[in-house]
Amino acid sequence: MRAELKALLAGALVLYVAGIWWGVPWQWGPDELAPDYIFGAIEKSFAGGWHDKYPPMQYYLDALVITPFAAAGRFGWVNMASLDTTAAMLIAMRLLSVAMTAGAVAAVYLTAAELYGRRGAVAAAIFAGFTPTVVFYAKLANVDAPSLFWVACALSFYVRAVRRGAARDLLWYGLTSVTAIATKDQTAGFFVLPSLHLAWLAAQRREWRPLVTAGAVAVIVLAFELGIPFNLEGFRSHVHVITGEASQPYRLPGSTWTRQSAVAALTVAMLGWSMTWVGLAAGVAGILNEVRRRRFLWLLLPAISYYLFFLVVAGYVYDRFVIGIGFVLAIFAGGVIDDLLQPGGRWLRWRRVAWAAAAAFIVWSGLSMDLMMILDSRYETARWMQLRRGTGRVGLVGFPPYLPHIPASVRLLSGPDDYPAADQPKFVIVNAEVMRRGTALPPLERAWKEWLESGRSPYVVAARFKTAPAVSMLTYTDAFRNGIEDATTNLDKVGPEIVVYWRPGVLR
Repeated sequence: MRAELKALLAGALVLYVAGIWWGVPWQWGPDELAPDYIFGAIEKSFAGGWHDKYPPMQYYLDALVITPFAAAGRFGWVNMASLDTTAAMLIAMRLLSVAMTAGAVAAVYLTAAELYGRRGAVAAAIFAGFTPTVVFYAKLANVDAPSLFWVACALSFYVRAVRRGAARDLLWYGLTSVTAIATKDQTAGFFVLPSLHLAWLAAQRREWRPLVTAGAVAVIVLAFELGIPFNLEGFRSHVHVITGEASQPYRLPGSTWTRQSAVAALTVAMLGWSMTWVGLAAGVAGILNEVRRRRFLWLLLPAISYYLFFLVVAGYVYDRFVIGIGFVLAIFAGGVIDDLLQPGGRWLRWRRVAWAAAAAFIVWSGLSMDLMMILDSRYETARWMQLRRGTGRVGLVGFPPYLPHIPASVRLLSGPDDYPAADQPKFVIVNAEVMRRGTALPPLERAWKEWLESGRSPYVVAARFKTAPAVSMLTYTDAFRNGIEDATTNLDKVGPEIVVYWRPGVLR
């Protein structure tokens, strides 16, 4: 392994592992595959109609990670019902995401090295793997980072297959593509146009047999990864979920033209957020550089394909949806950086300084995500409460993963008028950003919000906590400053504004 790739992976692992304990075991991470979900699938042997909103591939891999804990539990070595064991299993699942994200960075590096050499590969890996969105999802047990590992691998084999046409590259392209799909359905969008491109090249080269063989093997593997031979009903149920309740409510409103205009604008905005605007600018510069030099523009096909065959069809965009497009743009960015750093010509020293500044900014943005997670306001709230609660009760309003973990606290499941004065808790804690959801706020939370902010409530604000370290780049972004939840990203679920209300009559 090349020295620079080792250094890149070491740096990436530091970023990904730092803060990996965030929200463990209280499941602050949005859409994580909790150990209970995996054990539920294992108990049904991934058959008998078992299904979820995600395909089963990552469930298989997570099962391999946590099954040893179950074996240890059978021997009485660990208590499977304890929070410590749950935390250890979730950390193990998150470490799998860490490893797969590092693998994705390595795949981007190797792809860029194939096209642009070692300088371009280093730049591409930094633009792809050190951004806040990647750092955030790398340390969670979601399907996002694992699916992107398979996408990055498929992208690498696609480049090799285009340039060399070797049968093994076509086979590995097919296998990694379908495994990406079996991890997260939407990744299928990446492979429509590249697969047609490879078919066109096979026709030009008159070498159909390797492509047909690779395609047949890939289809068979996909069928087994999706569980179709042994869980057809579960597969049907999964398709029903992803085409209905798991997607339809999120489609942008309006006419087709209005929706698609919004999808286009959001795609650009989310790329700027996900890659940072520095990374997006470098990617666009790389594409323009390829237009001028007419070399590898076909590399845009996976990104265009994903936009046309997923984002346009889905009708909505989140930051995590565009990370794969960001990988493609990062490779183009590597190309323009390689040209920028070519010896000779004017301003070489200043060109190097510009690249160093861009790389430093990207790394700072990734470190900023770690800092926000490590210093999450919910930890500070819990410490504050530990020093001041005394013997008084603490009530939590809202969904627990949005709130701090306060030992012996109670979740308030009735409206404020249902609690006589004698039964009212000493402290009431809310997530202020959730409380600002407006019409989307559930009735119970809305009742507490209106009551706490009215003149009828005996409570006053005792403390506010918000993660905003001065050295974090994210502190200065709208998503973390505006005090409301951003519908297009989960990153601002880190370090929310937590408000502690206190009833003065019971303070001692």
